[in-house]
Amino acid sequence: MKKVILMCLMVQMFGLVNLSAQITRSQQDSIARRNQWVQDSVNRRNAWIQDSIRQRDIKMQGNKVNPPNTTIQPDLKMQKDNPMPTDDRMQRDDRRVVNDTIPPKQTNIGMDNKATDNKIVGQKPAVGMPNLTSWPAASRAAVEETISKYGQPDRISEDEMAWMNKGVWKKICITKRETKHSFPVEHTDMMESTINYKVPPGKMDDLGQFDGSITFDRTQGTMSARCDKEANNILALNLAHEIVTGKLTVRQARVAFANIAKEKMNGGNPNYMQKLLFTPASQNTADPDTSTAATMSKGEQMKSSAKKESTQ
Repeated sequence: MKKVILMCLMVQMFGLVNLSAQITRSQQDSIARRNQWVQDSVNRRNAWIQDSIRQRDIKMQGNKVNPPNTTIQPDLKMQKDNPMPTDDRMQRDDRRVVNDTIPPKQTNIGMDNKATDNKIVGQKPAVGMPNLTSWPAASRAAVEETISKYGQPDRISEDEMAWMNKGVWKKICITKRETKHSFPVEHTDMMESTINYKVPPGKMDDLGQFDGSITFDRTQGTMSARCDKEANNILALNLAHEIVTGKLTVRQARVAFANIAKEKMNGGNPNYMQKLLFTPASQNTADPDTSTAATMSKGEQMKSSAKKESTQ
């Protein structure tokens, strides 16, 4: 009887030993699977960080490429063998690592019209370039168009940019401030194009009646058109020249302006808006006027000289 009891106890002890060994192997397998899961999570996180940095670099370079697929596909087999709940603390650590690794994205100066959002496509910002995001959309569009054709401006201030001696122009000036103008249709003026031109005194009134945005400086010998686009300024100056030369009357020029602008709005490309149909003078357009000192009496001239000396 004692032998039977002793054998039963030995069998039970042997079973406990085997059970303990099985439990130990199961724990080791569970620890191994968890370690593998942690390593895979770290690898996925590092891959995500690298893809995020690459996307940032691509955007900063201005390349229009599709962002890579950064979605990490889970290891379905591993999840099936070893399902594990999400660790919120690990997710917070992942976000903190990404935020510390990727510096804040820089904001490019640009323009947010139909083509770009506060960007000037294909151009590096010039030194001292103002923040164009505060400029009206029409002014930003004029700046973008002019830079794409003539390059960076020669003069820059917070509210104005100017290009000197570009193409046929003596000066191109674009301002932040817009001026309402209703001829030939409602729009705003902010872009002024200037050429060397000697306006005869007898034609100055006609030009004023033709278009209030046509201005001239008799002393400096210049004539300017101010509108919203270079093509509209070209049209205005071409018609102003035809008024000066007697080819058109003021009324005829205003009707022609309206018809040509309508043609452009309907998709046409009128020759009057493509280029100046005359050659601006390169020099000798200034008019210093004449002195009236010769008409003063000798006594008046002496009094004038004495007054100047006393004020010095």
